[in-house]
Amino acid sequence: MVEGIYQVGDGLGVAGELTAAQLEQACRDGYRSVLNLRQAKEKGFLAEEEAIVTALGMGYVHKPVNPSQLHDDLVEEVVGEMDRLPKPLLVHCSLGLRSMGMAMLYLGKQRGLTASEFLEKATAMGLNFDERPAVKRFFLDYINRHFGG
Repeated sequence: MVEGIYQVGDGLGVAGELTAAQLEQACRDGYRSVLNLRQAKEKGFLAEEEAIVTALGMGYVHKPVNPSQLHDDLVEEVVGEMDRLPKPLLVHCSLGLRSMGMAMLYLGKQRGLTASEFLEKATAMGLNFDERPAVKRFFLDYINRHFGG
């Protein structure tokens, strides 16, 4: 198993920044696709990620998510990609906050989710949304508006 990948649901893993070796291991571990939420301008962005992933025979989508510009339509676009991509699916960003948040909203759409469940899962993964209060507020507000949080 790839270090730093957390299972948040059946066929759904999340991670922060990944290396080429981690992507190769993810493929060996059975992941069938990768959804990259990083922006190309982010430090450590792996420019050849799409080429690596597709060469491994996995599906790939790059959907940049700016954490300071989150909105409902963007969530719907990302969730739509998550629906479409073959599973198991690996979603990643730089630290894991965006990928975990989007993955939990995806799961929440399927089976409901409370704000406290969201925060419990984040804490269990070692993520600290308090460092990004605007991102935390967006995800919690989204949950409350759409899932009755």
